[in-house]
Amino acid sequence: MASDDVIEQREVEAQLERILVSPVFQPAKMLCDMLRFVVEETLAGRHSSIKGYTLATRVFGRTRDFDPSTDPIVRIHAGRLRRRLSEYYAGEGISDPIRIEVPKGANVPVFTRTTGVERGQSAGTAPSLASEVRGSRFDGPSVAVLPITGIGPSDEEGMLAEGINEELILALSRFEGLAVISRQSMLRYRDSIPTVEQVAHDLGVRYVISGSVRKIDDNLRVATQLSDCRDSSQIWAEVFNRDLSVESLFAIQDEITSKVVANVFDEYGVIPRQLIQENRGKRPHELSVYEAVLRFYQYNLTGNPEIHKEARAALEKCVEVDPEYALAWALLAEMYGDCHAQGFEGPDNPLELAHRYIHRALNYDPGCQQAQTTSSYIHFLLDEHATAIEAADRAIKLNPSSGYQVAVSAFWTGLSGELDCACEILDRVEKLIPFEPGWLRLVPLLRYLERGDHDRALREAHRFCTPYIAWDSLLRAATAALAGNSTIANIGHREFSEMFPEVAADPEPYIRGYVHADLHVATLLRGLEQAARLNGE
Repeated sequence: MASDDVIEQREVEAQLERILVSPVFQPAKMLCDMLRFVVEETLAGRHSSIKGYTLATRVFGRTRDFDPSTDPIVRIHAGRLRRRLSEYYAGEGISDPIRIEVPKGANVPVFTRTTGVERGQSAGTAPSLASEVRGSRFDGPSVAVLPITGIGPSDEEGMLAEGINEELILALSRFEGLAVISRQSMLRYRDSIPTVEQVAHDLGVRYVISGSVRKIDDNLRVATQLSDCRDSSQIWAEVFNRDLSVESLFAIQDEITSKVVANVFDEYGVIPRQLIQENRGKRPHELSVYEAVLRFYQYNLTGNPEIHKEARAALEKCVEVDPEYALAWALLAEMYGDCHAQGFEGPDNPLELAHRYIHRALNYDPGCQQAQTTSSYIHFLLDEHATAIEAADRAIKLNPSSGYQVAVSAFWTGLSGELDCACEILDRVEKLIPFEPGWLRLVPLLRYLERGDHDRALREAHRFCTPYIAWDSLLRAATAALAGNSTIANIGHREFSEMFPEVAADPEPYIRGYVHADLHVATLLRGLEQAARLNGE
């Protein structure tokens, strides 16, 4: 028996196996290999072998001439390992008896025994995750998914409730920046109906998702709610009614999970939109890491050049504080790409800088979905269309539940030449995400122009709704003129000329920033010429 002061080797080995088979670690084989190596070497008393050179050659396959000054592979993965361990112990591992940690600045792990209170074993007391949430990579939102209640006489309701619950936790866990309490930690509430206040107190979370499943004959009703623990207010709810005689349980489960995730935590879901409002008045230097990301979302929705400047300043501060933060590098790369394509204020050679930053983001974390999406954008700007499509495909596969990232990846796929495929994806995603930037409609607009359907192209132009950038009035003017609607063409062209005189004087370079196909460029220029004639120019 191990005393309270001594941790036996078998306990550490058992804890190591628990960590390695967890959903947090399973997808990260290199991190699993690294953790196993440092733990086993420590248990064997070979502390001296746990050095950067040894890790590089024995774990990461580097050759004997490995130079840590030019190859940061060990430092990068050490940071990722620490973050994964924090994520594991904040969720699934919250009740584990042994903690394995790798202190910053060292590679030798430390083993500690958790107390009964930490494991949630003291009478009448549940563990608090508040410190874990605050200490996570983002000072951002956290959510607990209560066990979905199955109401009905058969096992079918319970099975569907279990399935939705598990899929929701898994899907939400794929979003970087959201702390999600593990399913195992939520089992304590399976046989009770806790209040939002109780869950917030027990787990230190900001948001709680709850729901129920009812079935009468072939009629199925699934109700879901999202509550804000600050004031116990319900900030979103939806009821799904489905007919089991025409849809399978699995199809219904997948659809409901996707819809809930999109509404709750997609880039423009309820939680991000609420948090965007909360930090609107803050200056860039006052923003936390997650709030800087939110400022980027705010810019991306509006195209406002002033918010572009604020978001860029906030993200530049982020990478100073955490130079291995892949998401911030990816968002900065996208913003510098916009400097190139939109002509926003920025450094000289912004596309060169964007290319360098996206490579940095992918080196730090190739599994970052935003980095793959932005990689598609940067390769598109470089006229590397096949590479752009490949990167977009990788991004979509990383997290199909992220409606916005899937839509943007489809956007770059479409502009790179695969319009039909892209529109099919955009149409599917549009049914899931509650809000989407209007500029995504450029892809279906171009497809309608290609088919000669100018009326539908005009309808898509009206959905653009991004008045801070020239594309909004440019597209309305061009498509209205092609559709023969002189009134809208006249108004659109007047706005275009007055608000963006430099672009209006020579629109072709601006159009080619995002439209590379000569056929589409020629069509839009012809529409603008017709609109100019209608406007008496």
